[in-house]
Formats: sequence, structure tokens, C-alpha cells
Amino acid sequence: AMTDAVAALAADVDRVIRTARRTRGPRALAARSDLVRVVDQRLAFWRVLARQQSRPLGWVRPEDDGMWVAVPPEEMAAAVDALLANVVQHTPEGTTCVVIVQPEGDGCRLTVEDGGDGIPEEALQRGSSRGGSTGLGLDIVRQTAEGAGGSVTIGRSPSGGGRVTLHLPRTDPP
Repeated sequence: AMTDAVAALAADVDRVIRTARRTRGPRALAARSDLVRVVDQRLAFWRVLARQQSRPLGWVRPEDDGMWVAVPPEEMAAAVDALLANVVQHTPEGTTCVVIVQPEGDGCRLTVEDGGDGIPEEALQRGSSRGGSTGLGLDIVRQTAEGAGGSVTIGRSPSGGGRVTLHLPRTDPP
């Protein structure tokens, strides 16, 4: 299952890189996804590994579905996967992870929090890593947010672990 998960993540990362190369500059209005739906789908995938690792995986879902963002669904899925893979790779088995989607002014916020040791701010730079990873995951998350006109912040979760938040402007549904 872990090998399949890594292969799926690698395929998603490849798709994101190909998409980014094709769509330099502002995204087309047709490139939209429902953030809540994408997170639902990706959490269904990651729950299998979370159970195997005795890792509590929480999902704080907004009351409303339909938080549309100007990010293609496959690119949004790759960003969510990168955030969750980061937690799995850099925290011990059994560490709690919570995914939160909330409205934020005219936009929305996707936050992934964990109970690990935290994340250094420089982790958002391509190739910057600790723990032997490539450092590409959070860079993909940053590029996804910025490509949609948003941003990413890194901080501490209430338990002292890592917190990564994507701030994304909302868009009209297709």
C-alpha cells in the first residue's frame, strides 16, 4: 500500500510540473476545483495509510460544500497529497494530523496541522529540506497557492507541531 501511495504521489507531482510548464502566467478561468471535494477524495486515499500507522487523521470540514478555487483539480489534489505526505514522512507513526478547510474573507483556507516537531520557514524554498527529502513537496504547495493568487504560511499547531496553511481566493463555480 505504501509503495502504491508513493507511486501515486510521484505521478501527481509529475502532472503538477507538466501543468505548471504549460500554464505559465495567470490560470484560465476554466481551471477550477471544489476544494472541499478534492480534500474529501484525497483523505479517503490517505486514511488507509493513516490506519496502518495508527495515525489519527482528522477532517474539519466547512458546513458548506462548494469552495471553488482557481486551481485545476489534479493540481489541488497534488498539493493536498504533498502536505499529507510531508506529515507522514516527517513525523513518527501515531502522530496526529488534522486537515481544516474554512472560509476566510473572500477566500478560503486549507490548513494541515500535525503533532510533530514543527516545520522551519525555509522549507517553502525548492530543495530546502531536513530529514533527507527532496524539499519539492512544500515548494509545489507554494507554487499552487501563488499560481491561484494566494499564499502559504508555516507556523505551529496548537500541539506545537507543524502547521501549513494555504490562503486561496475563491472563484465562481464553472
